[in-house]
Amino acid sequence: NKVNTVLTISDIFVWGTTLVANPLIAIYLTSKFGGNTLEYIGIGTAVYYAVRSLVQLPIGAVADRIKHDKDEILFLVVGCILMAIPYFVYPYITTGEQYFFLMGISGFGTSMNLNNWRKLFAKNLEKDHEGFSYGIYETAMSISTAVFGLLGGHFSSQSPEIFEIVISSVGVFVLIGGISTSILLKLKRKSY
Repeated sequence: NKVNTVLTISDIFVWGTTLVANPLIAIYLTSKFGGNTLEYIGIGTAVYYAVRSLVQLPIGAVADRIKHDKDEILFLVVGCILMAIPYFVYPYITTGEQYFFLMGISGFGTSMNLNNWRKLFAKNLEKDHEGFSYGIYETAMSISTAVFGLLGGHFSSQSPEIFEIVISSVGVFVLIGGISTSILLKLKRKSY
């Protein structure tokens, strides 16, 4: 259906690119942090998941309390904006603390994205076609992530300047994915 098509396209832009970018960023951080890179990545990962774990439950509770879908859609858009911010700022960071802060922002945005995306997707599955719908989603995600992986790896290897453009481009793609979910406000109104 149209709602799940929009959600799938959104995820292609949001998660298809970030799944590729995150390993590239680990390599990129080596040039910024040298010998401390592995420790910083570990701390950053802990910050990301700690923030994500603390924020998901309250956001889920708010989304369940409000009975229309506008809140889920708003959370998706704002979550993607927060997820995009670090990709624009990575080229300018100089300390581990800045990286940890960006990982916290990303964790907060991810928690706004995941629960609400899953809730909207599940609510709009067609009865007796759930497996096929998830299969379409996973196939689209796998193909797009493979393509983004090839392109990201190729262009990132050209020069440090192009590598920074690739990282910032991920932020653009995440924003496009987030903003595209605002289309759901119009689709949801037509479907009721």
